[in-house]
Amino acid sequence: MLIAALLLLIVAALTINYMRPIGDGTDTQSSYVGKGAAMEGNSGFVSLGEFLVNLNSDEESHYLKTSISLKLDKSGYNKDVEARIPEMRHHVNLVLQSQTADELSTGEGKLRLAEAIKGHAEYVMGFRKTLPDSDAAGTPIKISAISDVLFTSFIIQR
Repeated sequence: MLIAALLLLIVAALTINYMRPIGDGTDTQSSYVGKGAAMEGNSGFVSLGEFLVNLNSDEESHYLKTSISLKLDKSGYNKDVEARIPEMRHHVNLVLQSQTADELSTGEGKLRLAEAIKGHAEYVMGFRKTLPDSDAAGTPIKISAISDVLFTSFIIQR
């Protein structure tokens, strides 16, 4: 009987923890899940963390949950990137929320998204003078230390 009560208590605690809302509930557009800015070894990768956003849609609600890491060519930029994580997360949230589920359901759409995020990250780091959307030439002002944007998870809920 005691063991059954203990198991019931454990299951209840796990259920409550699982059902707990993400964030403080004040942001209805996106929530931060997990810990960002974590170095993934000394390999030149910096995690921007997990993102949970409403996708752009006029009809139904669609959600995207993804984890994003930046691949850096130069390991000396790790601390610079980490110092700008809040601004990068802001830009990534804006880019993600402007997408539709249909755009992101193809491999080509995911590649375009990665390029858009890379452009915004380059802007935040000072490798671009303007945001990629407004930059007609699309050319960084100097060689970027960001070589790639990696999606370590990517889930669309329709």
